[in-house]
Amino acid sequence: MKYTSLKLMLMLFVAISITSCETYDDFDSDRPTVIGFLGNDGTIQVPDGSSVETDINVFVSDMSSNARTFNVVVSEDSTVSSDNYSFNATVEIAPNEREGTFSFTATDSSLTTEEKTLTFAFDNSDPSYVSGDPITFTITLDE
Repeated sequence: MKYTSLKLMLMLFVAISITSCETYDDFDSDRPTVIGFLGNDGTIQVPDGSSVETDINVFVSDMSSNARTFNVVVSEDSTVSSDNYSFNATVEIAPNEREGTFSFTATDSSLTTEEKTLTFAFDNSDPSYVSGDPITFTITLDE
């Protein structure tokens, strides 16, 4: 009985080992470029009557011999008023690179000590790429 169950377990192990081998036939297939933000959500405290500039790094999943431009948008769920920020709405990835940077400036035009959010995402209207999660900044007035 002991040997029968041992043989059965051995045969089961061999069967699983043989049948679980997968092939990756789709490895070389064309996939859309994936672009995403590097880093985590953050908090920005803007001095009274002043502004703070912040760089945001982005990463793409593949390299290209051509420069590529991606559109950045502000998410509708952002709660900060548009007079309190400005940003470059595009980010360019240089040829043969996988990283790029864009900047935004938080300005005290009408900020209060109440926390407001500013969420950036990539415009998904272009089917040649897909994007990762948005990035959110909490912006407050630093008195």
